[in-house]
Amino acid sequence: MERVSYFDKMEATDKGKSTAKVETRVAVDVRTSTDSVYVNAGQKYDVKWPGGGSPLVQLTSRTWLFWNPQDNGRNISDMEDDGW
Repeated sequence: MERVSYFDKMEATDKGKSTAKVETRVAVDVRTSTDSVYVNAGQKYDVKWPGGGSPLVQLTSRTWLFWNPQDNGRNISDMEDDGW
């Protein structure tokens, strides 16, 4: 996703959430709680986590949403404890 604009919804302020950033990583990294929206992105990307990863392909949209609550998922009523 390197050089793709995105919005980090984990930012603490509304201004931070609505300010576009530019991705510097080659692959999306979901080692921490993640809620990012990538705009005008390509169709193929890799997501990485410790010990693994997965290639993703999207055919109809140029917007990607990556969400992973990590341990905070335990606080979501309809999510399994280790569902993240």
